[in-house]
Amino acid sequence: HLILAALLRFPLSAIMVVLVYGFMQQKRANAVFVNEINRAFEKRCQSTGRSRACKSLSDYTDHDCKTFFRFDKQEIRDLLKSFRLTEGDNNEAKELVIPSSVRHDRKWWRISAETALLIFLYRMAHAPTMHMMRSYFANMPISKCSTVFNYMLQYIHSGWSSRVTSLQYWFGHVRDMAAQLSHAGSPYANLIGFVDGTVQIICRPGGEKNETNQLDQEDVYNGHIRKHTLNFLGIALSNGFLLINGPYEGRRHDAAMFRSARKR
Repeated sequence: HLILAALLRFPLSAIMVVLVYGFMQQKRANAVFVNEINRAFEKRCQSTGRSRACKSLSDYTDHDCKTFFRFDKQEIRDLLKSFRLTEGDNNEAKELVIPSSVRHDRKWWRISAETALLIFLYRMAHAPTMHMMRSYFANMPISKCSTVFNYMLQYIHSGWSSRVTSLQYWFGHVRDMAAQLSHAGSPYANLIGFVDGTVQIICRPGGEKNETNQLDQEDVYNGHIRKHTLNFLGIALSNGFLLINGPYEGRRHDAAMFRSARKR
């Protein structure tokens, strides 16, 4: 009763207690998640006789790959080939030499393209913190995890971003996508996907840091959710791909974004 009375008398303390409790619960959940992954990997290493520091694709079963990376082993090997990360007749993974992305750090990281792809897929699948990544990938330095992930993100985006930013690549597949939706029960024979808008909340533009962008806070103010946002128009295709068009000003309605996208 004394604690309850104190919290009612000091609402700021109540807020702090709730925030701390939520933080501890999230930290505990993250720790449980990491421990489960580590136990599964330790068990796999013991069965194969490999050291824990080895993080090659051969250390995983298809079930492990589906759980950790959302692709099975053969699909990951196909991704390595498709992203041109293999060499030789045996399609062995390349060795990547990546400059550190940390400012004033002149280190160059050497890593297998296979491990680099696993780091990228793991973070995209589960959005872990870098500390969780470090504990999973054999205590790899946090700066190396971050550098490898950013490198793979830029590498894949620079070479294959048109697959998710333009419909032109999918023009040859529209009949198959329409057939998939018709088979699923769509009453329309020419339907290939679904259009919807989404928002990304941003800070209110202003101040000295806005001199280069010259953003007007009224243009990016979204009256629907009463926050400053950048808007995007997404097209969810029946094959699972999500095409993103944008960004648009926060004040733009979905219909306005759709009309603008049709002109492009």
